[in-house]
Amino acid sequence: MTLSRHTFLLKLGITIAATVLGGIALIAARILPAYPELVAAAVKRPGITFITDHLPPPIPYLAFITMTIAVCYALIALILLFYFFEKTQSVEAHFFIFFVFSFVFEIFRAALPLQNTLGIPSVYLSLGAHTLVFCRYFGVFSLFCASLYSAGFKAEKEENLIVPLCIITLFIAFRLPVNAYTWDTSLCIVSDYPSTFKMLEIAVIVLTVLSFLSGAYRRGIKEYYAIAAGSFLVLSGRQFLITGDTYLLPILGVIFLASGTYTICIYLRKIYLWA
Repeated sequence: MTLSRHTFLLKLGITIAATVLGGIALIAARILPAYPELVAAAVKRPGITFITDHLPPPIPYLAFITMTIAVCYALIALILLFYFFEKTQSVEAHFFIFFVFSFVFEIFRAALPLQNTLGIPSVYLSLGAHTLVFCRYFGVFSLFCASLYSAGFKAEKEENLIVPLCIITLFIAFRLPVNAYTWDTSLCIVSDYPSTFKMLEIAVIVLTVLSFLSGAYRRGIKEYYAIAAGSFLVLSGRQFLITGDTYLLPILGVIFLASGTYTICIYLRKIYLWA
């Protein structure tokens, strides 16, 4: 990716994130009254059962709060990436941008309250649910791809990896059955095979951290140890934020995301600043 394209991508991401955040502000008054009823009608809680069983009851408006925080995180993190990498080429940073940008699409969690308020057809709920799944997994897989580069993976063009990544993620997202009439307390449409995909996410997190650790050991670049820790923090924080329906998990999620993002940016810059 050329430096000009890299800079354009960051500016575009910042613009879209800011626009989506403005859109949330515009629709907030319309959709907030629908949250208590929708959360009360949820069929399950997101996350791992043995953890969620010991949490306090869901907070009705927290789904809106965590959605808004996710978009705010994307905007702030993209600005930080622009500050650190405007003139610094880093393949890992390029893929980390995709991970951060995927948070913008948490806006699709507003589909249910919009449907409740405006009566939009249920087909749009299904489309929004598939799109949200695609963006979430594309973000996670993007950070995994960044870790592969740190471990020594080489490709002539990043697009050679991005295209198959898009195809695989599209296949996963749009082959996954969803039911527009069932949702969890984070207001995500419930999909089939939740345990299988939870195990897939855990496997990707572990492989991402191990790949960064491998890069640190094999290439003798100690900064990758810190980036491995940062990756674990952002991936865990992402999960806490998007699945949290009580205050505890989202607070942990914000702390993990903030510290992990800053760690990744600082140490990636140390690696590539003088490259």
